[in-house]
Amino acid sequence: MMSFLYMECYEKMKVEVVCTTDDPIDDLKYHQQLSADGFEIKILPTFRPDAAMAVQDPVTFTNYVHKLVAVSGNEISSFDHYLQALKQRHDFFHQMGGRLSDHGLNYIDYSEYTDAEVSKTFIRLMDGKTLRPKEG
Repeated sequence: MMSFLYMECYEKMKVEVVCTTDDPIDDLKYHQQLSADGFEIKILPTFRPDAAMAVQDPVTFTNYVHKLVAVSGNEISSFDHYLQALKQRHDFFHQMGGRLSDHGLNYIDYSEYTDAEVSKTFIRLMDGKTLRPKEG
């Protein structure tokens, strides 16, 4: 919840919009609460799916997918389901006024993969197996 000190400072500085950084699994309850309370400054979410792309540790990734299942209400048993759940969350952020995305990638590694290879890699991660050199 935003403290009174911040609200006073924002009003004094004539801030009109504040964008927060939020993970796709965030419930955005404080955004909803501020909107319902009629807070004059727009507080909008920014979609930041860093954790959704962090596949280096299968256990952490699998735990993240389970949290995405819980918040989206969707079964995720394939890569396509995973993308659908992320799109649903993206749509939710859009409904909450979010129009921005932010990513904190340290590097971008590019390799070509077929849809079948990506799907197989996703199942491998969900089975708790580490990625092979070409998969990472």
